Amino acid sequence: MIILTVLSVILGTVASVFSPKILGDATNIIFAGAHRQGGINFSSLETTICILVGLYVVTFLTSFLQQRFMVVITQSITQRMRRDLRAKLNRLPISYFDQHQNGELMSIATNDVDNIVNGFQQSITSIISSVITFVGVFIMMITISPILTLIVCIIIPGMVLITRIITPRTQQYNMNYFGSLGKLNSQVEESLQGFTVIKSFNGTKNAFKKFDSANEAMVKNG
Repeated sequence: MIILTVLSVILGTVASVFSPKILGDATNIIFAGAHRQGGINFSSLETTICILVGLYVVTFLTSFLQQRFMVVITQSITQRMRRDLRAKLNRLPISYFDQHQNGELMSIATNDVDNIVNGFQQSITSIISSVITFVGVFIMMITISPILTLIVCIIIPGMVLITRIITPRTQQYNMNYFGSLGKLNSQVEESLQGFTVIKSFNGTKNAFKKFDSANEAMVKNG
């Protein structure tokens, strides 16, 4: 299934890269025909348009197939990860659950697993598509305008440098955000489970204070 996904990504990316070039050829045929006495060469234009339509159809079909394949793969991985997580939790001692809040464990079992799977789903297709797109676009740019290609090559290192500066900060914000989310889930779950106890011992204000603190931390990190 993964091999089929990779092949569909490669085929779709190649088709999407060459589509603008074929569209440009069709435009050149129309423009050249409008400025010559013989008029537009409709036979050549028809052939070019048919090729362009074929590339668009290939792009659409491969995009559909790769999304379909990745859904099947990620759902299988999600099922396996949650099954392994459940088996792991069943093997943990009771002291571990005493030291960790239930909401934090629930956040790991739901949000963290989903984030890992979603990242896996996007990374495979994105990496392959980005590499092929980069090579294909670079070749197209050289054939169209070497000067513009040189300008882009000068700009790209600056963009990479800015990305390397920003990425560590965003990763830290993500870690803080999901940590705050786990604490907020824990606070909500404990308040709901101990609702009767909180009301009986006049702990409503204290519960609201803890919730507001966790909520503010999550908003700040988000």
